[in-house]
Amino acid sequence: MKKSSVKINAKINLTLDVLGTEKGYHVLSSLTAPINIYDKITLKKREDNLITLKCKGISCEVDTENNNAYKTAKKCVKLFDTNGVDIILEKKIPVGAGLGGSSADIAGVLLAFANLYNVTDNEKIEDLAKKLGSDVLSMLTGGYKIIQGVGDRVEKVNSSQEFYLILLHSSGRISSKDCYWVYDSLNKKRLPVTDKAVELLKNGKKKEFIEILGNNLTEASIALLPAIKENLGILSQVGKAVMTGSGSMTYAIFAEKNERDIAYKKLTKSGIKVIKAQTV
Repeated sequence: MKKSSVKINAKINLTLDVLGTEKGYHVLSSLTAPINIYDKITLKKREDNLITLKCKGISCEVDTENNNAYKTAKKCVKLFDTNGVDIILEKKIPVGAGLGGSSADIAGVLLAFANLYNVTDNEKIEDLAKKLGSDVLSMLTGGYKIIQGVGDRVEKVNSSQEFYLILLHSSGRISSKDCYWVYDSLNKKRLPVTDKAVELLKNGKKKEFIEILGNNLTEASIALLPAIKENLGILSQVGKAVMTGSGSMTYAIFAEKNERDIAYKKLTKSGIKVIKAQTV
């Protein structure tokens, strides 16, 4: 094999509970789902040990040396003692939006590299994933996931339920570190909902499931980027509105496609630029 390509879907946090802190890190419990927006990562073998990166689509925003895809490939070449790779990153997931864009690129390089160089040591791949980002391990495979701890514990949820989304992006980015600092300073604890959400999802109770969704970081993110509150207000006029990650992407979620499509038409007629999506 001289080339390997993978597509890694963006994710949304359907719930995000902050359970406390442990050794200086915030302990989370979150139900996530992949959606039909993805980055495509292609790796090509080289005859030397060099690594190159070419970006297409959304700007990678940082220079090559600081790009997560590049840094991941560099670690893989060293860890598995292989030749280098040429990376082509076709980016569709917005960066810094809470959709796991950076983690998707790391996961994509890990999977493509394993395919390209026939790496069969899954334990090493997973260990590297844990070290490189809190969402990376969960993005190595598809489907609903419960993410716990500091992102190092991932449990697959067996459900084929589909949900339909309208995404509304708040311009501006939020540092996760800043968001957690503000969260701590606000000192507003909320009861966790992830376990109940998983139960409702497994039982196919889609309406009840949608009603309890939420994100503990929302108020902290709004304090840092007030546009998030405005966007949640817009989306709440047509459906259940939730923020993903630490922002800045917000979404409205619907049990049925026709409900989503009616809401989409209403918002676009008002001149609001939104994106259709769905869980996959």
